[in-house]
Amino acid sequence: MHRPQFLTRETHALVLAGFVGIGIGLLTPVAVEQATSGKNLWLALAPFMVPVLLLMAMRPVIGAAAFIVFGFVNPSDLPPLMEVGAFTLRYVDGVFCLFICMVLARSVIGRRAAILTEVRELFAPLLLFLLYIGLSLVFVRISAPAFFTASMASYMRLLLTASIAPLLCVTLRDRWDIQFFNKTLIVFSIATVAVAAGLGAGGAEALPARYGGVIGMGPLGLLSGLLILYAFIERDRNPWSIIWIVSLAAGLLGLYLAKTGSGAFAVAVTATVYFASMRSRRFDLLRWAVVGTIMVTAAALAIWTTRQSDVSGVGDVSGGSYAERMMFGYAGLRVFLDHPLTGVGWLATTSEAVIGTHAFTAVLMKNFSHLPTNYFAQPPTSVHNMYIQFLAELGVIGFALFVWVCFRTGKSVARIVKNIPADSPYRVWAQFYALGLIYLLVWWNNSTLFGGQIETILAFTFLAVLVNMAQLERQRVEQL
Repeated sequence: MHRPQFLTRETHALVLAGFVGIGIGLLTPVAVEQATSGKNLWLALAPFMVPVLLLMAMRPVIGAAAFIVFGFVNPSDLPPLMEVGAFTLRYVDGVFCLFICMVLARSVIGRRAAILTEVRELFAPLLLFLLYIGLSLVFVRISAPAFFTASMASYMRLLLTASIAPLLCVTLRDRWDIQFFNKTLIVFSIATVAVAAGLGAGGAEALPARYGGVIGMGPLGLLSGLLILYAFIERDRNPWSIIWIVSLAAGLLGLYLAKTGSGAFAVAVTATVYFASMRSRRFDLLRWAVVGTIMVTAAALAIWTTRQSDVSGVGDVSGGSYAERMMFGYAGLRVFLDHPLTGVGWLATTSEAVIGTHAFTAVLMKNFSHLPTNYFAQPPTSVHNMYIQFLAELGVIGFALFVWVCFRTGKSVARIVKNIPADSPYRVWAQFYALGLIYLLVWWNNSTLFGGQIETILAFTFLAVLVNMAQLERQRVEQL
């Protein structure tokens, strides 16, 4: 039975338009006064914020999209709202809290018991892994007691980021919500690349160098690779669509600007999975070998062309970004060998007590003697690899648990994609989000796991949208 919804677009459009008009009419004079006097620029935005709030009340998916959009902005570019010790309250947290209020206002907590099957299969293993990360804070207290508060703050941020998944599961209620959310994700990814290109073109010498725009080089490369992946899938659905052409062009431009090797190889791996597996029901080893060789070779040539200095320094470990990443990875493995069973605890690899001591630095200088001495002036702030991070911080137990979570989640995702037929309107997006998760697993060879990162937000988002599409596909079949 269909339950009445709070301010749905079908029954309350006129009421909403009336509220928007009244809000703009009453607040515009105040806004003009505040803007012209320069007293409070935030208050001057009130006429624009009121319609947005009303739209979010009508369709909470707009609030979800607003939260995701904040992930497209580098947190360092926005001042924090409040800082209490190691805990930082950001603007994105305010938007997230507003999104939660809108979800609760719609009374969706009791919605669709049928969705609980996918929620349990996808998120129960992840919940167990998150609980183990919380347990590892005990080891932080032992290995780096002065860093315990910072580790706790990072863990709370990770839980906050993970909570977007269950909220999305109860927010995306129908096909319109799914389509709006999906298009928002692609449009803002393209816009992020366009802004980066516009800012980078400010000087003629800016484009050949690495550039990340407002989001940073790593996240720009991440989003660009996802755009290329989406273009491949969309092209097979509709070869004459302009969407895949724009996505492909933006993705290639973004990868050129960011010049991220992890993004190029992540595209190569996921494109191989798509072309060699998803487009055919039959397993063909020769197809895998040919497609994989072509994709990896293309990625390697792109990296060699754009980052020759970094690649040339890898062979003799004499310098460059890749050689430095090798040193960081070695540092993480040394920490793991010293604490193999349980690790040093969540995020403790960034603490000076674990990885920044004089003895530890001396070992790194001995084993990487060809690197310039300035590489060792500051202790590593990250091991720059999620898998090495898990080994060093969570030990063999935590890493084995993570592998089990990936296996269980992968089986559930594969079942969801398999049960969505080719003629379903959700098929393209199900493939994209499933491949997006594989893409992120490859990408995390270049980045550690934190809460609040765009890749962490996207990982939980992809899982949540897959849950919704599985349930909506069942509804569509029942209606047919």
